[in-house]
Amino acid sequence: MGSAAGVRAGNAVGEGVPTQAGPRTGIAAILAALILGLLAIPLIFTPALIVSGFPASAEVATLAALMLAVWAPFILFDGLQVVCVYALRSLGDQVAAGINGILAFFVLTGAVGLWTVHNGWGPMGLVWASGSGMVAAALLNGGRLWWIIRRLRRKS
Repeated sequence: MGSAAGVRAGNAVGEGVPTQAGPRTGIAAILAALILGLLAIPLIFTPALIVSGFPASAEVATLAALMLAVWAPFILFDGLQVVCVYALRSLGDQVAAGINGILAFFVLTGAVGLWTVHNGWGPMGLVWASGSGMVAAALLNGGRLWWIIRRLRRKS
């Protein structure tokens, strides 16, 4: 869906109607959320079944299932941020998209992961760190896309 959003946003620019990049990206975002939501359901509700397909000790499998169930809802945000990144790149805003990714995934995820692990959260701290980065990336890239689309509408 990210690639499709980028293509459709780029098509809008090439067609001379860049304001159409917003609605076209919105369709991709909705589809991505629906698809990822469906894929997340078994990860949330039957994580032990999924984890059982991998060789691991009982302790590791139990921890992995717990981590997977908590982490799975965050894939919705990750999918949305990918859609927004591709649209931003097609609108010529790749620098902001790159900076947002650095802030969300390196700075925030790294800082939250370091803090949670050092404060006794263990592996679940890494789940929350990863999730926080995905949410932050979706908010940063979604906000930037909203800003660009709003600016394009004012010009037209």
